Amino acid sequence: MSSLRSKIQMLAITLVITAVLITVAPVILWAVRDGNQQLDRTLAERAAIFEQLVHNRSGHMLNTVRQAAADPRLHEALAGYDIQALHEVLEKRMTGAIADVAIVMNPDGEVIARSGSVTFDGIALPGLIHRVQEQGIARGTLQANDGRLYEMVTVPLNAPLPAGWLSLGYAIDDRFAQVIRELTGLHATLLMTGSGPLRVIASSLPDADRATLATTLAGASYEANDLISFQLDGHQYRGLQRFLMPESPDVQVVLQESVDRIMASYRGLQSHVMAIAALILLLSLIAATLVAHNIGGPVRQLLAAARRIRDGNYNEQVHVRSNDELGELAVAFNAMQEGIAEREERITYQAQFDELTGLPNRILALERLRDAIERADASKQPVSLLVVDLNSLSEIGSSLGHEIGDALLSQAAERLRASLDARHVLARLEGDQFLIIMEDFDAAQAKETAVELVRLMGAGLSVRAVNISLHVNIGICCFPEHGTQPDKLLLRASVAKNDAKASETDIHVYEDGREERHVRQLAILGDLRRAVRQNELKIFMQPKICLANNTVCGAEALVRWDHPEFGFLGPNEFIPIAEQSGNISLITHWALEAAIRECRIWQ
Repeated sequence: MSSLRSKIQMLAITLVITAVLITVAPVILWAVRDGNQQLDRTLAERAAIFEQLVHNRSGHMLNTVRQAAADPRLHEALAGYDIQALHEVLEKRMTGAIADVAIVMNPDGEVIARSGSVTFDGIALPGLIHRVQEQGIARGTLQANDGRLYEMVTVPLNAPLPAGWLSLGYAIDDRFAQVIRELTGLHATLLMTGSGPLRVIASSLPDADRATLATTLAGASYEANDLISFQLDGHQYRGLQRFLMPESPDVQVVLQESVDRIMASYRGLQSHVMAIAALILLLSLIAATLVAHNIGGPVRQLLAAARRIRDGNYNEQVHVRSNDELGELAVAFNAMQEGIAEREERITYQAQFDELTGLPNRILALERLRDAIERADASKQPVSLLVVDLNSLSEIGSSLGHEIGDALLSQAAERLRASLDARHVLARLEGDQFLIIMEDFDAAQAKETAVELVRLMGAGLSVRAVNISLHVNIGICCFPEHGTQPDKLLLRASVAKNDAKASETDIHVYEDGREERHVRQLAILGDLRRAVRQNELKIFMQPKICLANNTVCGAEALVRWDHPEFGFLGPNEFIPIAEQSGNISLITHWALEAAIRECRIWQ
């Protein structure tokens, strides 16, 4: 079988052999390789000169600063804290060292005297001293308040104990970049990196080229000693990156050489290269035509199939009569289409049905309820909702195991389904709660059905030879009597179920206003902790009178709640809620503290 990949490979090989036979490739490769090697050698040689320059300059500056630090006049002025004398000594030393700034600092890095007009942020100098002390690095860079960068060389002033620090600074500016150019023969650009944006601090290039170079390097990703290619004013350059100071990698130097200058001797090959390129282009067009003819039709079929799958149509198969990879791709495409259809069907089922019982879940039940309400509204017929809560099921699962609990829940769902008409909807809401939607049933008929369901569940279910009786509570609400919105009807049926459980009755029909009371009770429960924490509870003392002598012999502490939204609440409204929710201890502790505090005040 001749594969598509083999055809493409043979065509590519033919094109490469044709180009090689014309001898273009060897000539071009040799020219490019030789030019690049010469350019690399030039950059490497000039970079070595630069590194030697930096090394010599570093040693010279360090020796100069150490000689200045050994000046006895400087120590005498520092010992006597003679600022004027310090200024005079610093001025002479700065001039002799050809430095731009000289600073004397105390051991904490605070400036005692300086020479020169350069000023620095007061926080930067202690940081410089800290770096010298912690890392033993005498050289570093500091940015002055005017934005210019200085190379600082810092040494201690010992007389013989540490008495301070001497730091000489040398401006990193265009003069320095020009010196590098004169000694290496390469343009030099000094860059400030770090956490901020890339910034050119000095260069031997014209201003326009500086901005172009900064923009180009800001968008490039390179490491130390990497070769960098870029364009300046339409000309190709190659650069080599070096650190000005290994101790301070934030300042980099890019040495640049013109590619055009190095490659000028190879421009005679340009016309020949253009001719060869035209020939290769022609051959490529011919090859593209052949490839399009061979694979264009099957690819269009696969594209059309992909669009059908995107639109949800999985019924039409892809027919590609080919023995190469396109034919195999069509077969795989058809298998993928069938797999997607099966998975979507399974996902749709899992999104709408309960996995354990196979019943519709809450989402699908609300859709069925919405449809039932629309039909009932058109025919002016009622719809009844029953929320069935299997109270003891969770306790049974906890005591006998979840496996038995799941089996019991499945049996309960089967018994509920068997007791209902086929036109009724049975759904599982969550946990041990079910929803029954009965069209054309009013409240009385729904209550009759609920009585029968209570009897069936109470008769017991058999799981692993164990007969288990279930106690249920059922809440009932009806459309349109109790509402017209599906979510509201479901909420009110749940409220009725909760009322049935609270009143210890099996069945309860929703009563108007109970939803608001339910919401009020939830709000009170939610605000209870805040009330205790923010002293919204109030304590009142009701005196007790001794009838024998008509005197006060004690008092009864009564708790009331001054709610910011509901107003003054009596204990009959919030005490039962606190007891049911397990929060009564909060009120008990608060009441004891408040009563004892009042007694203390009375004493």
